[in-house]
Amino acid sequence: MIYCAYRYPQKYMRNRHTLMLYDTRSRECRAFRPAGKRVSIYSCGPTLYRPQHIGNIRAYVFADTLNRALRHYGYQPKHIINLTDVGHLTDDADAGEDKIEKQAQTENSTARAITEKIAGMFFSDLEKMNISLRRYIFPRATDYIAEQIELVRALEKQGLTYDIPDGIYFNTGAYPQYGALGLSSENADDAHARIDAVEGKKSSHDFALWKRTPQGVSRQQEWDSPWGRGFPGWHAECSAMAMKLLGQTIDIHTGGADHIAVHHNNEIAQSEGATGETFAKVWMHGAFLIMEGDKMAKSVGNVYTVSDLEERGYEPLALRYLFLQSSYRTPLSFSFAALEAAQTALRRLQREYDALPHPMFPLWRKKPDNQYIEQIDVAIADNLNTAKVLAAAWDALRDTKLEPAERQKTIRYADSLLGVLSMSRKKDDEEIVPQEVTALLKKRDEARAKKAYDEADALREEIAKHGYEVFDSEKGSSVGKRR
Repeated sequence: MIYCAYRYPQKYMRNRHTLMLYDTRSRECRAFRPAGKRVSIYSCGPTLYRPQHIGNIRAYVFADTLNRALRHYGYQPKHIINLTDVGHLTDDADAGEDKIEKQAQTENSTARAITEKIAGMFFSDLEKMNISLRRYIFPRATDYIAEQIELVRALEKQGLTYDIPDGIYFNTGAYPQYGALGLSSENADDAHARIDAVEGKKSSHDFALWKRTPQGVSRQQEWDSPWGRGFPGWHAECSAMAMKLLGQTIDIHTGGADHIAVHHNNEIAQSEGATGETFAKVWMHGAFLIMEGDKMAKSVGNVYTVSDLEERGYEPLALRYLFLQSSYRTPLSFSFAALEAAQTALRRLQREYDALPHPMFPLWRKKPDNQYIEQIDVAIADNLNTAKVLAAAWDALRDTKLEPAERQKTIRYADSLLGVLSMSRKKDDEEIVPQEVTALLKKRDEARAKKAYDEADALREEIAKHGYEVFDSEKGSSVGKRR
């Protein structure tokens, strides 16, 4: 089935409510008031050495929800999701091996082949999650080496760097404003304290801007620079690409909560240190996906990919539905029981929407219901409260006081923000239903008509044994293949 977001006609969008977004930097929910219709957004993207796990995918569903909300408000987002294809080291900072170089060695391949393969998998996952690629720009770090070198040169001129044999480092001691998003306490759990020591570094908070290739070491990806042959630091690439493509000051920067303490503090320091201008007006961060008490992470080894879930029989959009049931800022505990429940709910939502009678006149002539428009608009304006948007969609779907066409239009209005449904009237279960299943369904309908509910429940279970699920609607009962 092909899923597509419904682009709701602008004339029905009231947007009477101010869009409120939580800003990590100010630690408050603030009214979003950009200078014009164009809105610049930068979302930290994947490092292209392994497929993204579903904890990573949650961050992109959050970014996509933000994108949809801005479009709902009539804005025109220019939205970057970067592709890190060099410079991300194994300790996430200044020591260890480049993750992509290491993976290339492991697979006896080239760095470019690795990044092309993983980028393709990433794009496929986004499409499965109903994230439209055409709404985003995906720049590669290796295409912006010159811009990264210029950023380091600008920081040098400001006296914010120092040179050690390992490379060029940002001197946080010379930049009192460092830590704009807040720093961890100085204890064993400090994110900076876990960074491997590099000889010559003045502080654990200092970070690499340009890494020299050590003598006798051969790297697949390295470039000439004023400081010798080497490669850019991981943090530098985001600032350089954001400012090149979006300008010195951008409207919104998003990422995972794990980026706050180090990566995003570093981005702010190097960007604002180089330009003297505010780097991002709003900082938004998505919370972790929790698996059995730990955050989902490759380092912990408790990860699943979208493909892993598909192999277990789950639809990718069931995962999106699961994510939307809670706030992007709330850690979400993942379990297969929760995913199963989300899939069941999503299928029922789709079935009941598809079961609504097709109007005798063009659907565009009907408007969504005002009461539910109000609920949906209030919810999305409240820092992207998708759980309430979902609740409003369900209420509208089952509100028999509304005409079927009104319900359809209202669901379309909600799903332009949610992106979990197919708006095609074509169902995905048009295969021929076996005669024995059809006969069982007929018997169940007869049992329900006689109010023999125990018999009806037993027949539902019998149908399930044949691999089919029963869906009840105003038009009667139907079955669909269980997945």
